[in-house]
Amino acid sequence: MKFFIHIDDISEANRKFAGDKAFNIALLKQSGVNVPASVALKTSACKDYLHSSGMDTFILRELKRKSLNDYRWEELWDISLRIKNAFIRHEMPTNMQNKISAYIKDSFGDKPLAVRSSAPGEDGQNSSFAGLHESYINLTDTKEILKHIRLVWASLWSVSALLYRRQLEIDIFKSSMAVLIQEVICGECSGVAFSKSPDNSQCVAVEAVYGLNQGLVDGTVEPDHWNIDRKTIRICDFFPASAHNKIVIPAKDQIIVEDISPNTKSLPPLNTEQVIMLADEALRQEKYFGHPRDLEWTFQDGKLFILQSRPITSPDNNTDFKYYDNLLLSFEQLKKIRIKLENEILPGMLKTGNEWKQKNIKDIDESDLLDCLVERGKEYRHWLKAYDEYCIPFAHGVRLFGEIYNSKLNPEDPYEFVDLLRTGELLSLKRNQKIFDLSRSLLVQHNDVEILNTIEEIFGYKYKDMSEVPDKLLNLIETYTDVAKPEYCKNTMEELFINSFADEQKTSAEELLDLGKASYRIRDDDNIYLDGVKRGLESIIKEASRRISADCFNEEQKTVVEKELAVGIPELHSPNINNNDKPLYDETIKFRQLVGQPAGKGIAKGYARVINKFDDLFAFKKDEVLVCDAVEPEMTIVAPLASAVIERRGGMLIHGAIIAREYGLPCVTGVPEATKKIKDGDLLSVDGWLGIITIL
Repeated sequence: MKFFIHIDDISEANRKFAGDKAFNIALLKQSGVNVPASVALKTSACKDYLHSSGMDTFILRELKRKSLNDYRWEELWDISLRIKNAFIRHEMPTNMQNKISAYIKDSFGDKPLAVRSSAPGEDGQNSSFAGLHESYINLTDTKEILKHIRLVWASLWSVSALLYRRQLEIDIFKSSMAVLIQEVICGECSGVAFSKSPDNSQCVAVEAVYGLNQGLVDGTVEPDHWNIDRKTIRICDFFPASAHNKIVIPAKDQIIVEDISPNTKSLPPLNTEQVIMLADEALRQEKYFGHPRDLEWTFQDGKLFILQSRPITSPDNNTDFKYYDNLLLSFEQLKKIRIKLENEILPGMLKTGNEWKQKNIKDIDESDLLDCLVERGKEYRHWLKAYDEYCIPFAHGVRLFGEIYNSKLNPEDPYEFVDLLRTGELLSLKRNQKIFDLSRSLLVQHNDVEILNTIEEIFGYKYKDMSEVPDKLLNLIETYTDVAKPEYCKNTMEELFINSFADEQKTSAEELLDLGKASYRIRDDDNIYLDGVKRGLESIIKEASRRISADCFNEEQKTVVEKELAVGIPELHSPNINNNDKPLYDETIKFRQLVGQPAGKGIAKGYARVINKFDDLFAFKKDEVLVCDAVEPEMTIVAPLASAVIERRGGMLIHGAIIAREYGLPCVTGVPEATKKIKDGDLLSVDGWLGIITIL
């Protein structure tokens, strides 16, 4: 069979066809270690599939929209999602399916299987793709095995793998993927072992959980931890898990998390003899391979099996790896982040913003103003740090839901799942509804005081009477009388999603959907909560700048104020990748077509309105195309008036893309230098399906 190599036939000569993971397992077996029955599906199978299905051309088109180094990680995730969905929908040619299925049947019978990535170079001494390529376990159905082989191939273009290859300057278009297929060993306990602990080079580290290893790897189950002295092979430290509550066990073509049995809750998964056995094996492998090793193992009926073994990469070569870990959050980890956000961080931002808004800083003396300036700067940086550490990672709840939805339902549109997450509860939508109601109030001439209070609430402007309200603001509000409201109809979609799960998994599916909706809502709302704090800092900076100009501070105070003003307001979003003052193109060139990322489905035509500053919003006319560097929270007030949205910053979960989908607007993001290449008044055709803008 040209596609396969049996584990006994893998050697250095064919390593590049079997991949590193399969090669390492072959070496372990040759050294006398117990390993699962295994075969390698060669890299040539992946290449044949890519060519015969046209996926190679599709992937090339997706990744060549612009230079790889210019993509934000959010854009790479979008690309990865589209590629993965295409792998799900494009089956192997019938002849390939038949040959692969027959070989697997002959080799394993009906035993449950693990399908693991085995890319050449993925487990080298200078790089580690641990967790960046996919592995799936406990598969029995032939169709599911073939599907998950394709998903392993697709993980070559996962967002984490793309970022890591970019960091190491590995050519993405020359990478390949073999697949290691193994019999699943359902052990009583499983875990990992490091021959040289990442935290203490004098020790071996062992971690263990009850059941399958997946619970430890994805963070669902907390492990027990042992440190063993490398010289004496004596246990130095034992750190038990805070509780033994959960166990990951196999079910049909999947794994599930269950409560652990009461009689094992108080006991560690390993006894002392087993811990020492694992330490001995880790050190033996270090000596055999010539460098420290990271092992995955399981005990079945007291017998130790090594599931995989790879080098421990040097910290110098892996300084940013924690960042890629943050892209792989589990459902349980996301649930914990949600609690922190909803109970502490978002209410804290809201409270801070409201308190600062209500304080009249113009009436306080210079000493108090100085204290207030320093305090607000410190407080804003605190909330900005919380945003980075909790709000951004929680957005992965949408991504996790999307990947599971696409895997279950195989939609033609890889972003179909977003329609299921939309609830109409976004703060920006509620604010826009108030503007709509305000426009009606202006028509029927309701109470002026009520109108003025609403204007202050929405826009932050305080006026004594209606004569002070600028015409440009009144014109914008009045334009709202002729806008459509978002529509929501997802009962059928929700039913289809829940019913794609087995009966015993439906409750988990409902929890996943609820988490996805919360992640989607908070991903947009968090900008508005943080913006309230930012406005409070902006107001104190403005007042301090005014008093500096009026020479109100003494010299000592002035020094402190100038230092704070120099710090300014830290940026939430990364600046444009092009840091050159000069544009990357001849400014006399008139562009005909621009390419970005598809972020909101549909096609629309309209005249461009380029927004470079807040005041530009007041000139916005109905059915114009909103063009900007990045849609900030205050810009969403014109979204109901727009015919489409174009943004330099890329990603399907950025503020502009979310609000565009809520109003059913075509949206293209990630367009390099959009606000320079598109001019006010250009007639545009915006294709949100393909991510293409044509200047007509």
